[in-house]
Amino acid sequence: MYFRKATWRSSHSSSSGLEKRYSLSQIVLEDKPAADSVPASPVPSVSPADICAELSKRLDQLEHKLSQKAEDVVSVQLLEHRKELDELTVSVKQLLQSMETIKRTFAQLQKQTDSFTTASGYSKPPEPKKRRLLASLFQL
Repeated sequence: MYFRKATWRSSHSSSSGLEKRYSLSQIVLEDKPAADSVPASPVPSVSPADICAELSKRLDQLEHKLSQKAEDVVSVQLLEHRKELDELTVSVKQLLQSMETIKRTFAQLQKQTDSFTTASGYSKPPEPKKRRLLASLFQL
């Protein structure tokens, strides 16, 4: 495609039509290529099938990148959950050890209390008998 520069051409003379004061009907425009214009490079014709194939290729690449990113995210989350589970397992084991220590200490204290009460002859006071509400009202 060429850009053309219109030049003036008069039907009566070689000088400018405006200088000679010709009417518009007497002035004729002549198309000539401009000296300063550069011919445009032809645009390569691309078929719709090529465009569709390129878009499909790009879409496949994006889908692959998205799938890879999703897999990476899931892997990171899985590793974090695994780490949290390991930490919870350690905490539960520590709690179990603490409970065992407390049970042993309680058992030892109970043995000491039992041996103290039997050695001193101290016995627990008898528990009061539970009376029924109706029976206590009729005894008055």
